[in-house]
Amino acid sequence: MIDIITCNPRDVLYPWWMARMNKDRDLFKDIIIMITGGSTDTDYSNYIRGHLKHPTVIDKFEDDGTDWRNSAINEALKHSKADYVLFLEQDFLVVDGFFQTLFNKLQDTGHTSSIGFKDGNRLHPACLLVRKSILDRTNKDFSVDKDVGDHFYKFTNNLAEYSDIHYLDNLPDHFHLAGLTQNYRLTENWYQPQIFNQYNKLSMVLQQHGLWRGFCNQIDAKMGDISPHSTIDLTKYFEGFIV
Repeated sequence: MIDIITCNPRDVLYPWWMARMNKDRDLFKDIIIMITGGSTDTDYSNYIRGHLKHPTVIDKFEDDGTDWRNSAINEALKHSKADYVLFLEQDFLVVDGFFQTLFNKLQDTGHTSSIGFKDGNRLHPACLLVRKSILDRTNKDFSVDKDVGDHFYKFTNNLAEYSDIHYLDNLPDHFHLAGLTQNYRLTENWYQPQIFNQYNKLSMVLQQHGLWRGFCNQIDAKMGDISPHSTIDLTKYFEGFIV
């Protein structure tokens, strides 16, 4: 079985991700969510506990002050009991069948393999599936390598010394909606505004906390009328979730 590990700012909700996790819950042993700092006083951690199926939500952990994500991920790993760990970000959109196909592909590639999303030349933690036996041999350093690489850069470079790396070729549809959390911090100059605007509109009709829905409505009003992206349509990722 697989444990999911993710970080969630305490003042941000991801309705699509929660819907996807609930639909695919039987595929995973545990969903371990590290609640991290926010930019407001709002705290959705109890809502997440109450509306996800059997998550492990950790809202207190020791941060050594050097890198919050490294501290959070290493704390999460202490709670993981599965043979596989899937590092996942809430802005990684997938269709039905993706996670089962991902797991099947890893099993078909050999005992020393890992499989993940490739962003340019980078193995990205938006979606990265690793055997625990391989992970335990690495440095488990998920911190930023200053002026060189972002979070997980040190870890993925080290992982390549112990594991054959495979990518998400020929897997069901998936899309990394980069900059999603940061966009919800902004009041203008949004990253990839056409794509973010569509995600926000689709997301608003999913089950969610009323306070978050109101906030997303405010974002929608601020963005105004934006023409659709010419090639990217996120609708297929939301099929079956709209209430």
